[in-house]
Amino acid sequence: MTLFELTFSLSALILGLALTHMASSLYRLVLAGRRVRWALEPLMQAALVLLIVVFVWLNEWNGRGVTTIIYGRVLLRSLNLLVLYIAAAVCLPEVREGAGEVNMYAYYDRARRVSFGALAIGLVFFSLYNWTGEQAFHWRWEMLRPLSFLGPYVVMMFARWRWLNVSLLAAMLIYFSIITMGYRLSG
Repeated sequence: MTLFELTFSLSALILGLALTHMASSLYRLVLAGRRVRWALEPLMQAALVLLIVVFVWLNEWNGRGVTTIIYGRVLLRSLNLLVLYIAAAVCLPEVREGAGEVNMYAYYDRARRVSFGALAIGLVFFSLYNWTGEQAFHWRWEMLRPLSFLGPYVVMMFARWRWLNVSLLAAMLIYFSIITMGYRLSG
């Protein structure tokens, strides 16, 4: 087993569980049918988290040439993935068998601090991970790109205006899609 396979398997496990949790929650919401009062915000947030999870998984390929493992960096990466799992787990409500109506907006309003807080913490961990590479530190402006999402996450954690949350989620979905859809991997 290579060092890349060792670390990638842990990442794949955590990210796979995040996707499974999201799919299971969506499946149960659909099965609940008329008991669900749908809202746009949690669905947009789930779409954003899906884009992030897939991008993070694909981005792991860049580490395939690793020749040494630094425990602190692996721990930081694991923490990053765990907070991403939390964001994925909390973005959609879980429907309980025999429970009453599920109000998705009320759930979003209660859970947004946890979900966007997890995404914000994940961005900080992601940035720290990239800044603490095995090479000597060299400042580059593009190092701040991941932090461009930090402001909207913090605003959505505390702002209760639906129009603002929907607008920011739409802008983030468009922006993240633009910067990631051209992402290419090569073997």
